[in-house]
Amino acid sequence: MLLIILLMPPAVLVDGKGYLYVITFYLLFLSFLFGDFLLRWSTIYYSKEILNIWQSLLKVEGLRNFKYSGRMKLYFVLTALVFGQMAENIFTVIQSDYNIDESLIVPERLKYLRWLHKSFCIASDTLTSIFLIYAILFVSLIGIASISWYEVCLKKLVKIVERTGTLKQDFKATIILAGTLELKIFAEEFTRVKQCLEDYCKIAGNYALILVLNCTISLTIFFSDKMAGRQSNPSSSYYLGCIGLILLIASLGNFMTNTVQEMQEKLSNTAAVLLLSLDTNLGHILQWVLRWRWKMSAFDLFDINYGVILQIIGVMLTYLVFFFQLKILEDPLSTRLESKNVSCACV
Repeated sequence: MLLIILLMPPAVLVDGKGYLYVITFYLLFLSFLFGDFLLRWSTIYYSKEILNIWQSLLKVEGLRNFKYSGRMKLYFVLTALVFGQMAENIFTVIQSDYNIDESLIVPERLKYLRWLHKSFCIASDTLTSIFLIYAILFVSLIGIASISWYEVCLKKLVKIVERTGTLKQDFKATIILAGTLELKIFAEEFTRVKQCLEDYCKIAGNYALILVLNCTISLTIFFSDKMAGRQSNPSSSYYLGCIGLILLIASLGNFMTNTVQEMQEKLSNTAAVLLLSLDTNLGHILQWVLRWRWKMSAFDLFDINYGVILQIIGVMLTYLVFFFQLKILEDPLSTRLESKNVSCACV
């Protein structure tokens, strides 16, 4: 069955459309098939972690009054634009599935096959679209919420360090004993923040890999169609959405990784200026926080930052050169076939 599915696109499209068209469509089909499977598998496999992330973020009170920076607001706007472009394309696909029965020729006694075929296409595309939109919103919104929680948590520790460092020596012992409970509360919260970001990296990294893969293949097909002078099937707004989604994922991953490093550097500088002793409970907490390392990555295959954009451009150029070479090889072959047909017709 799997072999039939994999061989179906070339068998259907090879009729007079050229090997270049077959290869590009087949590549797109396989990438979307793999991405759709991986997206659903990741959601089911990490369902417990996803639930824990939602429960942890809903319990955070500081996020309600958190002042989001201009860059975070820009991510919200970019997410809304990408969501709108993707939703438009999804609506077009489902609408075409609704009218697909017009091109399906079946005997009169097998009319129910029309209904089954159309229902299957609509249900499959709708489910894929739901998972796709969910993945985009999870990567963006949950990422912003998680890194905001991290900022709120570390700002609390910075305030504790500043307050402890500016106290007079006579009152330090009393205040430090009174602040032990505050440090315990911070340690419990930071443990939850760490777990939230680590779970987010596992899930969002998988989602980001799938989204970047699909966008890269879609853009490659778009530019190859332009080179061959063919009309692209999805609208141009869909490809703008792909570009926006790649920029969103790369920029957000870079921003989250840098935020973790910047907050740790700020905390380290504050402790160094105040000459805090590392033998106290506060010193142990500082070492624990500063030694933690986190970065946004996809399956630990590559880091999600601005370098992803250069990698995508390299992959697209490689494929376009390959398709261009195929096109050059196809043109002489098609010319020879046409000349033979003409000579046969003359005879």
